[in-house]
Amino acid sequence: MGLVWRAEMATGIRAIDLQHEELLGMINALADAQALAADASVLADLAHRLDAYIVFHFGTEENLMRGLPRGSEHAAEHCRQHREFVAELEKLRNAGAYRDLQAYLENWIVAHIMRADRALAQQLGSLAR
Repeated sequence: MGLVWRAEMATGIRAIDLQHEELLGMINALADAQALAADASVLADLAHRLDAYIVFHFGTEENLMRGLPRGSEHAAEHCRQHREFVAELEKLRNAGAYRDLQAYLENWIVAHIMRADRALAQQLGSLAR
């Protein structure tokens, strides 16, 4: 079945929500390729594209974080989570551990959206009021 975008995952920031939906689709594409026993080169290509999109997406979020008060604990922690995530993805991708990569992506992304990204949106929203 794969990951499914749910309304409760929405942050209320259109650009972020659209990127999250795209990320879920890319993660599902990787899962589909694995289920079809795709060649390792196909899996590597999908993982590489996913990595590039994640870097783009994290850049979008981190640009928005610049709107938070200087020294924001949330921004520092959120960016730390991004760095750890990228490092783990790189490690798994370089090892060719696509099943482990898939499981890591599926577990991490939804939890991160529901906690860190929604908290970021809430903080940014409270600044606009």
